[in-house]
Formats: sequence, structure tokens, C-alpha cells
Amino acid sequence: TLLQSTFLYMFGDPVTNPMRWPAVPLRSVAELENGDRSSNYPSGSDILDSGVLFLRTKNICNNELVLSNCQFISKEKFLSLSRGRLRRKDLVITLRGTLGACAIFDCGFDTGFINAQILILHPSNRIDHRFMHAFLTTEAMNSHFEKLSTGVAVKQLTGKQIGNLSTPLPPLPLQRRFASIVESVEKQKTRLRAHLTELDTLFASLQHRAFNGEL
Repeated sequence: TLLQSTFLYMFGDPVTNPMRWPAVPLRSVAELENGDRSSNYPSGSDILDSGVLFLRTKNICNNELVLSNCQFISKEKFLSLSRGRLRRKDLVITLRGTLGACAIFDCGFDTGFINAQILILHPSNRIDHRFMHAFLTTEAMNSHFEKLSTGVAVKQLTGKQIGNLSTPLPPLPLQRRFASIVESVEKQKTRLRAHLTELDTLFASLQHRAFNGEL
């Protein structure tokens, strides 16, 4: 919530662009890449318990990567795929079901492959990847995705619609100033999560001792 508020304060609503930043189609500042959807697409026995990460929509939750329940493919299978390979600081965005869920690929894996319901965005040097992520995850953009979507039973977006998004482009130093705020907040979140884990462990220990009459 803090980062959303900071983004709106610094840049305004990304859909209406009240600060009149120069706006360009998203495809002009990022390369868009679908996964390999040919007959070579991983399935069945291709899915393994270890190897190269096979990223699914369920691995994108609350606009962050959640890698506690992962699938993998072999390195040989990965190298045989013509597209859909992830690089660090790429963005991944969901096109079906939960529309527009977006995360930055920056984790313990150097690369991976995406499933058919995800689109990769490779940011250019004209836009900061953290600024782009904040832009795509604002409430205004989420509402815009709903308006753009098609389908009744299962809502969906297309890569073309994502590529055509009007993207405000503030000066790069201002984008990087926002990115430094994001980095600071993320570090604080990591520390707080560590404290919560410690508290959970302490609570479990006290509960065990209480049940055993040790308190």
C-alpha cells in the first residue's frame, strides 16, 4: 500500500496520466515474449521434481513470485524450446484467470520457462523494471485489465493488448529514485518476515511447554 501511494504521488494515475508524462506503447520499451506453445510444449513425463524452473500462474501471488510449490523440466528439454526463457529482472504477467498478476523474476533461479498462460516482458534500458512493475500493478491498471479482457467463463488478455498499453515514461532518474524506495521497503519487509518467523517459533515453543506443564 505504501509503494502504491508513493507511485501515485510521484507519477499520478498511470491510466489517465494527469502529470502529462510522455507516453509510449509498452512494446516500445519492453520486448514481449510468449512461451513455446508448439508440440514441444512440456507435458506429462517432461514435468520433473528438479531441473530448470517451469513457472506457472500459481507461482505469481500478490504480484510476487511464490516458489514454495514448483515444477521443473530437464535442461535438455529447456534448451529444445524456441522461446519463453526467463532472465533476471524480467517481468512475468498472467494472461488468463487471474488477469494481470505481475512479478519480477529475481530469485534463486537464474532462468526458467513459462507456461502458456504467462507473458514475459524484457525491459529495455529506457525503463526501470521496478517502475514498470509498479505501473502494471496499480489498482487503476488492474481495473483497466478487466475492461480489456475477453471471455466469459475464463477471462483472458492477449500479448497484443499488453504491448499496446499506453505507458507513461517519466525521466529515468525519477524512475530510479522510486526504485530505490522500492528496494528500501523490500529490505524492511524481509526483516519483518524474519522477525515474524522467529515469533512463530517462540510461540510454538511456549505452547508446547504450556501443554507439558513446564511453565
